[in-house]
Amino acid sequence: MTTVEAVAASVNQTWILTVSFLIFFMHAGFAMLEAGQVRSKNVANQLTKNMLTWAVGVAVFFLIGSGFSSLMSGGGFVPAAGNASGPLGYVGWFYGAVFAMTAATIVSGAVAGRAKLRAYVTYTFLLAAVIYPMILAMTWSSGDAGSITEVLGFAPFADFAGGVIVHGMGGVAGLTAAAILGPRMDRYSEDGSINVIPGHSMTFAVLGTLLLCFGWYGFNVGTGAATAQGTGAGSLSLITLTTTMAMAFGAIGAAGVAYIKSGKVDTLYTANGMLAGLAGITAIPNTTTWWGSILVGILAGAQ
Repeated sequence: MTTVEAVAASVNQTWILTVSFLIFFMHAGFAMLEAGQVRSKNVANQLTKNMLTWAVGVAVFFLIGSGFSSLMSGGGFVPAAGNASGPLGYVGWFYGAVFAMTAATIVSGAVAGRAKLRAYVTYTFLLAAVIYPMILAMTWSSGDAGSITEVLGFAPFADFAGGVIVHGMGGVAGLTAAAILGPRMDRYSEDGSINVIPGHSMTFAVLGTLLLCFGWYGFNVGTGAATAQGTGAGSLSLITLTTTMAMAFGAIGAAGVAYIKSGKVDTLYTANGMLAGLAGITAIPNTTTWWGSILVGILAGAQ
């Protein structure tokens, strides 16, 4: 006879798998967004990078990165490979892996059109093996005796769905790589003037944006517990609302700034505003009020 505990565990596992699949689907969004914003000659290279981000990154995180995070958290080097412990087993690892790979794939957009494939794959290896696991150990996995944060005396860190841990880390890693590589070829003329390099497909870019927005509900809403009912802090109701409002007003803020500056609404600027609003709310969708999410969206989208 099925017990209440068994049913609850089954629902929990199904919930985690569903949101993990949503987050994985964001890779399709990244692929379309980035392929649409590069020149046609760079599309194949960019799509290959997106696929290898997942393939190489998830393998490295499984074999090395999860163990390094465990080591820095005070639990010794215990990689996920061969250690399906806990009630969720490998489902728990997979949930963490899709977050890690999202952080890694953010870099591919930052170096689009200016990094060779082998250099990018090497960077992906380091992100999945050391950089993201170290961030993980200092944030979501911190607090245990012997962890790096306990040893260094750091204060507890709150980030509900990875606003800093995933998107902030990916952004900093991408900015660092872009700064090292320098501008894309033909970006500047001999006299130093800037050349506009338009993407080859506005359709791909907008489709990718909407796919990312769809998957983002897995990030934010999926981080909440399936049983988090009601309308208060931490509820699925509040998280859904704040995520949606930040996304919407991110687009409105970006479109408004573009109109003020140029007299017309720029499509890609609006698309980036939607994503900026989502990135801005990701750390706090469980506690922000409805008007707070609107403010976050406008400020993030207007940047």
